[in-house]
Amino acid sequence: MKAIARLAPIALLALTAAPASPLAMPDAPPAPAASAAPAVPAGDRLILGRLGEALVLSRATSGKLWPGWGLEKYPILVFEPGRVAYLVNHPTPPPDFVRLETKLPLLGTVFTKTGRDARFTANTSIDLNGAPTACISYSTAPSEADSVSLKFVALIFHETFHAMQNKVGKTGKGSVEALLMRYPDLNSENLALAQLEQMILFDLVRFEDAADPVKVRQFLAVREARLRSVGAEMLRADRGIEYQEGIPTYLEVRLLDEAKKAAAASPGLGKDDPYALGFSQASELKMGSYLMRLLRFSSDPGGTRDRGYATGMALGLVLDRLAVDWKSSVLSSDKYLDEILAEAVPLSAAAAPASLAAAKKDYRYDEVLRTVEGKLARLSQDRKAAADAFLRQKGIEVAVSFPDSPVEVRGFDPMNMQRIDASRILHRRMLQLAIGETSFSAMDTPTLATLGNGPMDVRGVTVFAPTEDFQMDLDFNPLDRVPGTREFRTSFRLTADGITLQAQSGTVTISPDAAHVDVTIRR
Repeated sequence: MKAIARLAPIALLALTAAPASPLAMPDAPPAPAASAAPAVPAGDRLILGRLGEALVLSRATSGKLWPGWGLEKYPILVFEPGRVAYLVNHPTPPPDFVRLETKLPLLGTVFTKTGRDARFTANTSIDLNGAPTACISYSTAPSEADSVSLKFVALIFHETFHAMQNKVGKTGKGSVEALLMRYPDLNSENLALAQLEQMILFDLVRFEDAADPVKVRQFLAVREARLRSVGAEMLRADRGIEYQEGIPTYLEVRLLDEAKKAAAASPGLGKDDPYALGFSQASELKMGSYLMRLLRFSSDPGGTRDRGYATGMALGLVLDRLAVDWKSSVLSSDKYLDEILAEAVPLSAAAAPASLAAAKKDYRYDEVLRTVEGKLARLSQDRKAAADAFLRQKGIEVAVSFPDSPVEVRGFDPMNMQRIDASRILHRRMLQLAIGETSFSAMDTPTLATLGNGPMDVRGVTVFAPTEDFQMDLDFNPLDRVPGTREFRTSFRLTADGITLQAQSGTVTISPDAAHVDVTIRR
């Protein structure tokens, strides 16, 4: 793919498309009653300038990327963790946000909040005062005035589309985190077929030609083979990520395409032009960078989620090239992208075996399978080593056993967990559980969860706590780490750095060397 040319003409396109004050924003909501907002530092001005660029680009491409969608229709929050957050487009800003008196180009009223806020922790979409709100961290933003802006702009588009999915999309359609906790990522047949899917999609979208129906049917035949290999429930994990993350990634690619077309159609405005908006050449952010994701190897750790970003993006592009009206139904219906594709290019049961055989031959399935099997053997050893390393940590080993009752998984980070085997998962960043009056929380602390019949059937957890701030209370009295077993009937509380366990009834056993604490919870 050719590098993206200067994007400044996008601003001109936005300004000429709507002569009647195109940069005017809707009337701002009344400012919450609060003290005056602080001045805006230069680094924050740069970030807010990028946000203004994104809004201009959204208006310039209005109706071309997604029917009825635009950045200006959804609240957007940009933040630096622990320091400050800025909010635009929100109809009713939360009362702890104050109106920013500083006027910023291309933005309407801006609200701000300083200090740490547990609501803003990642690039995502959150419900903020009743409105789905795109939430973008500064860690992904450029820090210099001449840095490439398009990466951050693309991220704003991606996260704001999540807000649309949360508002109008089918409830639960993209919620697959629980499935990922038990996804068969050591199934060599499934992963080899997944690699074939990626390669077929790469061939379908690498050029701007019309989609080849023969290759489309090859993809569908391989997808059917994967369905037989892992079952419909597990395949929904792939489909859910393609829906939840692949479609916003598709939107990023379409944004690049529209920016390239506009830049090619107009001469550059020059860096000194007031409407240049600070866009740089962005030569390293090209459509080809997105398409190359399809060639990443499927058996890499964490590849299931990453793969869905790329295959969902590609499926959207293929549907576009087939002139399928998929955008009108994908958010509101139960159908996933590959199912919509199968309706557009039917594959009969009689023709499926031949299409699958052709795909396996064209893309050297036997070689791919052997490579996958070799990588999975090493991956299995790596996971065992990770569990062994976890159990060799310093500190007090705390093992908690839960009763045979449903455990509510209240929180975990799907991007920072590692499946060890069928009965153990290592949560590297956080895990929050509840069962009746019992609660367990580990934040920024690795936790090894022992499973029963599924990822939500947590039978026990193991963590390592530092000795310096380790505390226990049994029936409201301090409990020293004296070896032996004690029973509690009213309350037990254990705290350490990032770790909290609260229970009502059970036993606590301290090992002879006081290095191990076993807690058995009763109903």
